[in-house]
Amino acid sequence: MVDMQIEMNRLREEIEASKFEMTNEILQMEISLAETEEEKKRLVHVAAAAKEKLEVAERSQKEMAEELAQLKTNNTSLAAAHQKEVNISTILSICFTFCQDYNREKCVSYTVSFQEISVSFAFLAHTHARMPHARCTRNCFTALCPGLPR
Repeated sequence: MVDMQIEMNRLREEIEASKFEMTNEILQMEISLAETEEEKKRLVHVAAAAKEKLEVAERSQKEMAEELAQLKTNNTSLAAAHQKEVNISTILSICFTFCQDYNREKCVSYTVSFQEISVSFAFLAHTHARMPHARCTRNCFTALCPGLPR
């Protein structure tokens, strides 16, 4: 009987030790689960913040793309207007230079519309393409400066 009692005590101790180990493993798993849930919550917050930043960046990119398109349009129209002004300035410069030997007041007082200047510029370009500048005479400029003697 004593042997049975010893055996039973030994079995109880083993069961108690096994129960203690299992309880520890359960507690460790619960702690690990709680840590994992906290990490999940943190990552959900990080993902939400990243999603907000992405949406802001996408809106900003869209606004910048629209602004860039507007700037390109403005640049194109300003470049065209600048080129028109350069053409006018070039023609008037040529006209005034050529008119130096003639009645300059008549040339200066003559008001030329942009269409007339454009036509004249095309005429001059065509004329200069056919004849070198050195051979160009007063006839090239009669369309530009009606004040020149004919």
